[in-house]
Amino acid sequence: MKKVLQSILVLSCIAVFAISCQDEENETRQNEETLSKTAPLTGLMKRVSMNATADDNVIDSTSCFSVKLPVNLIVNSQSVTINTENDYHLVNDIFEVTDTDQDYVDFVFPITIVYPDYSEVVVQNQTQFDALKDACQEPEPEQRNISCVSIHYPIRVFGYNSNYQLAHTYTIRNDMEFFLLLFNLNATEFYAVDYPITITNREGNQVTIRNNIEMTGAIQDCVNNQCPNPNILTNDLIIYMPFANEVRDLVSGDYAVPAAAPTFVTDRNGNANSAISFTRTNFLRLNVTSARNIQVGNPLTISVWIKMQNTVMGDLERIFEKSDGSSNHLQPRFGLAVYDLNTPLYYGNNYSLWDNEWNRDPNLPTDTTNWHHIVITVEHAAAGNISNVKIYRDGVLRNSGQGSDLFSNTQAFDYYIGKDFQGFVDDLRVYRKVLTPQQVTTLFQLEGDNNNCLDN
Repeated sequence: MKKVLQSILVLSCIAVFAISCQDEENETRQNEETLSKTAPLTGLMKRVSMNATADDNVIDSTSCFSVKLPVNLIVNSQSVTINTENDYHLVNDIFEVTDTDQDYVDFVFPITIVYPDYSEVVVQNQTQFDALKDACQEPEPEQRNISCVSIHYPIRVFGYNSNYQLAHTYTIRNDMEFFLLLFNLNATEFYAVDYPITITNREGNQVTIRNNIEMTGAIQDCVNNQCPNPNILTNDLIIYMPFANEVRDLVSGDYAVPAAAPTFVTDRNGNANSAISFTRTNFLRLNVTSARNIQVGNPLTISVWIKMQNTVMGDLERIFEKSDGSSNHLQPRFGLAVYDLNTPLYYGNNYSLWDNEWNRDPNLPTDTTNWHHIVITVEHAAAGNISNVKIYRDGVLRNSGQGSDLFSNTQAFDYYIGKDFQGFVDDLRVYRKVLTPQQVTTLFQLEGDNNNCLDN
């Protein structure tokens, strides 16, 4: 704790804490502002001051850690140096130059990554970086950074160690120093913030905080008005539609255009109006943008829950598709459908991959009772135009194969949801990356999603 705290000054007993030489009135006032390691406000202020690992997602595509600045990047073949947080826009500026190329960010190694508790790891190469990303464990909601309150530094904190009868004054200059002070407290250490201090609240207004009660209220107001979405597996998510009584993509906030008034039904976990019903004549169209365009060379994951209601086994029912919306199957398109014994399949540029285990179960082709989780992943190989394709059902890999030029279309075709499908659809997610088998299992185990917001 002492290595990160500045301006240490041994105080007399009259300075801060209630000890024998203080009068009764002052003793009571000071005790009200004294906090311990286990105080609820300590936990809240730790979350406010922890490393905000989501701020640099444009360069590292993960909220598990941030990349220490300055850092050198290669962005779409251009060299970029990110010196401060204000430079992140340089990456987006390059991405927005054209919609027809494949956007990517490569680090010039070695780099240093920083976790929420400010611990650091030096990363020597891309393989090590990818392994650290894959090993990420999503934190519980009560452990995540609270980003809608920021403290204006410097502030002073008074500390007292009951074991040694020592008092100190700490001048705190930034979030890291404050977090480490709170993080390293032990059971015999107590502290008090030297109020008043200034914060910026969730509305962006500067507010003067005069005591612990006001500080607790400001942070709780922020937390209570944050989006309750747990943000599980949201990195590289380009489309996210829980269908919670609306047809909105939570990533962009854009609404899909319905061919007919949508009907919402109960989802797999009993949440009312949290899934959508299709009747073969109604469908949704979500316009493509540069941010959610999938094209040649892009990795892809499609994750969706379906509950079929059609037992006519010769019908092709398109659940999710990128196309011009026509029935011309010769034009470039790709998507997820059910066909021939209602078997789930992926198709793209005259290539298809089927759930081969589907028709081995005599009950599945006519199953109109149970929800099933279908995931498609497409990974573009490093050489040539070959892509590796996998299809998962209910958390289990059912088939894999290889195809060429699967995303041959470079046109900005729109996305169609529920075209010719008869049944229910829920929790559609589309990623510009390939989910691992462990991540597919995580999605399969999630409860039915009825969120209507997404903080990312």
